[in-house]
Amino acid sequence: MHRRLLSLTRDARFPLLSTILSGLLAGWLTIGQAWLLSRVVDGVFLRGQSLAQALNPLTLILVVIGGRALLTWLSEVSANAVAVRVKTDLRQRLFAHILRLGPAYARGQRTGELTAAAVEGIEALDAYFSQYLPQLVIAALVPISILVFVFPIDLLSGIVFLVTAPLIPFFMIMIGKGAEIVTKRQYETLRLLSAHFLDSLQGLTTLKLFGQSKAQTKTIARVSDQFRDATLQVLRITFLSALALELLSTLSVAIIAVEIGFRLLYHRMEFQPALFLLVLAPEFYMPLRALGARFHAGMNGTTAAKRIYEILDTESREQRIESSQTSSNGSPFSTLYLSNLSYTYPGESTPALENVNLTVKHGQRVALIGRTGAGKSTLVNLLLGFIKPSSGKITFGTKVQNSKFKLQNYISWVPQRPYIFHDTLAANIRLGKADATDAEVTAAARAARLHDFIETLPEKYETVVGEGGARLSSGQAQRLALARAFLKDAPLLVLDEPTSSLDPETEALLEESTRQLMEGRAVLVIAHRLNTIFQSDHIVVLDQGRIVEQGTHRELLAQNGLYASMVKTYESQVASTELQVENLPSPTPQQPSNPQSPTANLQLPISNYQLPTRHPSSVPPPPSPLPRLLSFLNGNWRLVALSVLLGAGTIGASVALMGTSAWLISTAAVAASVADLGVAVVGTRFFGIARGLLRYAERLVSHDVTFRLLSRLRVWFYERLEPLAPARLMEFRAGDLLARIVGDVETLEHFYVRVVSPPLTAVLVGLFTSIFLASFYPALAPVFLTFFLALGLLLPLLAQTLSRRPAARTVRLRADLHTRLVDGIQGMADLLAYGRGAERLKQIAAAGDDYGEAQRRMARVTGLHSGLSTLLTNLGMWTVLYLCIPLVNSGELAGPMLASLALLTFAAFEAVTPLPLAAQMWNSAREAARRLFEVVDTEPVISEQSSAISEQLPVANYQLQITDLTFAYPNAATPALDRVTFNLQPGASVAIVGPSGAGKSTLANLLLRFWEYSSGEIRLGGESLHGLDPDEVRARIGLVSQNAYFFNASVRENLRFARRKVTQEEIEAAARSAQIHDFILRLPKGYDTFIGEQGLRLSGGERQRLAIARALIKDAPILILDEPTANLDPLTEKQALETLFGLMKRKTSLLITHRLAGLENVDEILVMDRGRIVERGTHAELLARAGLYRRLWDLQNRILEAGGADENFQ
Repeated sequence: MHRRLLSLTRDARFPLLSTILSGLLAGWLTIGQAWLLSRVVDGVFLRGQSLAQALNPLTLILVVIGGRALLTWLSEVSANAVAVRVKTDLRQRLFAHILRLGPAYARGQRTGELTAAAVEGIEALDAYFSQYLPQLVIAALVPISILVFVFPIDLLSGIVFLVTAPLIPFFMIMIGKGAEIVTKRQYETLRLLSAHFLDSLQGLTTLKLFGQSKAQTKTIARVSDQFRDATLQVLRITFLSALALELLSTLSVAIIAVEIGFRLLYHRMEFQPALFLLVLAPEFYMPLRALGARFHAGMNGTTAAKRIYEILDTESREQRIESSQTSSNGSPFSTLYLSNLSYTYPGESTPALENVNLTVKHGQRVALIGRTGAGKSTLVNLLLGFIKPSSGKITFGTKVQNSKFKLQNYISWVPQRPYIFHDTLAANIRLGKADATDAEVTAAARAARLHDFIETLPEKYETVVGEGGARLSSGQAQRLALARAFLKDAPLLVLDEPTSSLDPETEALLEESTRQLMEGRAVLVIAHRLNTIFQSDHIVVLDQGRIVEQGTHRELLAQNGLYASMVKTYESQVASTELQVENLPSPTPQQPSNPQSPTANLQLPISNYQLPTRHPSSVPPPPSPLPRLLSFLNGNWRLVALSVLLGAGTIGASVALMGTSAWLISTAAVAASVADLGVAVVGTRFFGIARGLLRYAERLVSHDVTFRLLSRLRVWFYERLEPLAPARLMEFRAGDLLARIVGDVETLEHFYVRVVSPPLTAVLVGLFTSIFLASFYPALAPVFLTFFLALGLLLPLLAQTLSRRPAARTVRLRADLHTRLVDGIQGMADLLAYGRGAERLKQIAAAGDDYGEAQRRMARVTGLHSGLSTLLTNLGMWTVLYLCIPLVNSGELAGPMLASLALLTFAAFEAVTPLPLAAQMWNSAREAARRLFEVVDTEPVISEQSSAISEQLPVANYQLQITDLTFAYPNAATPALDRVTFNLQPGASVAIVGPSGAGKSTLANLLLRFWEYSSGEIRLGGESLHGLDPDEVRARIGLVSQNAYFFNASVRENLRFARRKVTQEEIEAAARSAQIHDFILRLPKGYDTFIGEQGLRLSGGERQRLAIARALIKDAPILILDEPTANLDPLTEKQALETLFGLMKRKTSLLITHRLAGLENVDEILVMDRGRIVERGTHAELLARAGLYRRLWDLQNRILEAGGADENFQ
């Protein structure tokens, strides 16, 4: 893996070389500085030199310090340049490969996992390339350079260095091997965390429907805790490795100090080389310690890289279409041949398609029909190149040639479930043609019968429609997809259930537009609605993956096979009703003929309850996030205090070690007896061991507190997010929310680890060090504090100021990457079908470049304060040394204290060195916190609180009373509902029909308490919905939606969401009633088969039947059916309707539908148009009235005029 990662640096060789050379040159300058320092101390302490005599080497020290500072800046900037270049290129390469793998691959993965690989996984490589890889070379070169100087000076010290140095990488590797498994587990847990959060966020509305949204908090907590435990397990091993390295290096320094001290005592060594070796000893181990500290980052990088290369190594199954000719009009399309085409999904034994032979000629309209799951959509996926046939071939033209022609470039595709991007309506339509003019977009919208609706919106074509088209009805989303197809204007038009979400009137209107579009083109129509296909030139009937019949409508009726049975089933649903209509008296249009109608108008008191809202001008500015972030530490301040004390103790031990070691060898140079060194020898050993142990304890305590807080933060964020779904969450994109709950929460780690404790630690260290220095010479304390405050206060302020904008930009751009990747992966099929994959790749590449540029700016700031830290730290030591020289000359300061005070001053600055980076991290943490609080501070549409009424007077019956209900969506010009009134008695059933966008689904959203109403009243069991807990209301309602959400789990788990304690027998009974049990048993693992993200491994009809089964399991007293038979073929639809109508007889039921099938079974039908009830009555009454309902009925049943009532059925 290291070789593959190293190969990525080919285009970043110069910055990588620059990083290594900077580190090496800085190491050489450190050697020079140590030699100059030892020469100054030796000259003043033993040779009695004055300040003037020592001025030359002191001046050279300043030059060296300046050089080290400059090289520190250069190393930081160039290291970041390596990482950014590699990450940007790899991210682009990864997404390009995911595009090549196509939707079939993406549907088998979790979007959250793929996004985690492309963002968190690639970001894990940052430390590998910017820290670990350069340090690997520096850790070899700098110690060798030091040994070159040490061996000629002192052979024994060189041997100590040579023997102890290999022990550091040895222990690092040995302990690292133990960390490899847990690091992999940590990364796997991160992937699971991302995938689980995204699934939960996108399915939050479904969780609320089934009363599972609050219970999901426990699952979120469990997954967060798993990630926390995995991370802490890795960190414990990492800190153990660091402890071993700390002990080895500090004890080695102590050994060097002691053995040099004793040789000085016995006059076997000169003082100047002895001090030189002592000052050099920590610098010898520093690169090795840094490598050990960065070994964990390197391991994280290689673990993440394994997953990235696992994706990159996946073989692309991109389908190639063979082409040989161009049509006469310049279009590269003439005839399409499918020859013995077969396809079997991975892991399954039964073919989805088997030996399919089909010809689609230029100008021909071919229709595919069959039961749900017959293989129709699989055939489309093969045409679009999303999957590769198991056998057979797709050819274009008369001769087969081996070319790389992609048929998808010449297909206008209207999918069964179009992906609507979180963008404007115009941008979504332009997916069909990127350079379309406004006039062309408008023309396409007109052709799709969408223009009039768009004109009612405040911002018209610039209206943002929300992720997944959340602000559009299903019919409007379907028409938007049709507008894309009209705009692309391709020679082959593939319509996959193009009218499944359209009412009969819109469907009929679109027929004319579609007919115009079809002229001169080949058309492949896949549909369950017979109206959509009966006029086709050629109809192909699929069953269990095979073509069982083909011909024209009349030819297939004459064959009396599967197609004829579908038509007969459809005809039987209307024939008996029409006979009843003929003998019905014509009722007056104002009053339903049935005096016992369950929706007879009731005069109910209308509540003037108003949704509490705040005017934007009254909203106070957001408070500072600092107090809120600190409030999460409540209950943990003792542990924070402990980590501060341990941190201060760690640095104090380091200060004492350097000061004692310097005093030891200085005293040894003039001491007469070994007794003079006894305490110093013991102290050196003690402080060496104490530093390692205290650092280990401090890291464990601080990180344990931090990761427990982060786990709590994720749970808290989800808890605050849950009441916002679905209405308020339309304002946010799923990828952005994922970035907040994963990336932004992770960013806060830096706040709790780097921002809270280190400043307090610095205060303690600075206070005690200044007191110690003042005890020798009072003027030293203010000098020390000047540099200490410059490093700990002024430099952090500078870093914070300079990094404020790039830090905030970095957080935002990282979220933007998340969002674009989620959109790109989940909308991949639409992007590829319309040839926009390359454009999306460019957008993600551009976003990656912007993100990289923001990181470069951050690196420049980091390099600046790192360089200034090096400068000020060494200047502080130099100044103390400069001030102490006259004191030694005058006898006011003992000679052995000269080196001791200089070195302990240098060591004390370790307390403030992290503070500039902490200030820089605070900017990122503040932006991350702002983004989190921005979501949780959003006012929910409905205040979820149990009222006293709902607690004292539980709902005793399930009567629904709706009176003068008026509702408009925010910023809408016209109301979605306008003075709607009806009464639904317990056990009664009402159907609501009407054109798309008439307000039918809006009514369901209000009943389910997803939106709040302020005008009119809704009562359940006599109680206003305003006074009932929304969860209590939803618990009494079962919903079958045409866009049901399914989780990336097994069939069984998806069904258990409806009722957690359901038995297997009850699950199977519901599945049988929904006509899906037999299909489930044919799956590879039956009820334990995973159905993929959003259930996309199932066909539309299979998902719909699963949704019906889920509603049957919930068994709520009120049933809302919103297009329950969408995407079902006529035979399955009949069986499903029989089940549903049987169920409705036992429930209080509301049926929302475009399909006017079986409505004679409901007690009353409400016909809605433009938000108003324009007709009401029974099925027979409305047919006799010859109004809107009758017109919709006639349009729906056009097939009967084309010979559906054939003598074959007499």
